[in-house]
Amino acid sequence: MGIYRSNDEMTVESNNDDIISTENLIKFLNQNQAVDFLIFNLQDEEIVSTLNFKNLKRKQPEILFQIKAYQRLIRIIPEKNQDVALSLIQAGIHSALQIAAMTRKDFMAKCSGLFSGNDKLADDIYKNALEKRSAILIQYMNLLQNGEPHMSSARFN
Repeated sequence: MGIYRSNDEMTVESNNDDIISTENLIKFLNQNQAVDFLIFNLQDEEIVSTLNFKNLKRKQPEILFQIKAYQRLIRIIPEKNQDVALSLIQAGIHSALQIAAMTRKDFMAKCSGLFSGNDKLADDIYKNALEKRSAILIQYMNLLQNGEPHMSSARFN
């Protein structure tokens, strides 16, 4: 993972009037460059306590919220384009489900300036978000169906 640039160096052109600051998130990512956030377990408090929050302790809840959003986004962004996740967070986008809830047209309108004219990257992110939503829905339906009374009385081996 490379070194992340400060907000001043990042140009975020979005049709969203509310730009969310990622300055502390960028500092945190730079302090934790050895961490692979694609696989890091952010749900385990003991593991999270191993992260370097030096000079950011007061901002820890905000940073944890943003790092979870960052993790959700980098899982749908093609490799070597993960810096786009920071721009998406700044534009108020925090998950694949949020992207998938938009039409492609709305997603492109909201984030048109984030991809530097790279429509293929935008399409890939949108398609990956739709795939992620489908996978989550399938898991949810399996959980619901496996909890049905007839499933517990069935004699499956």
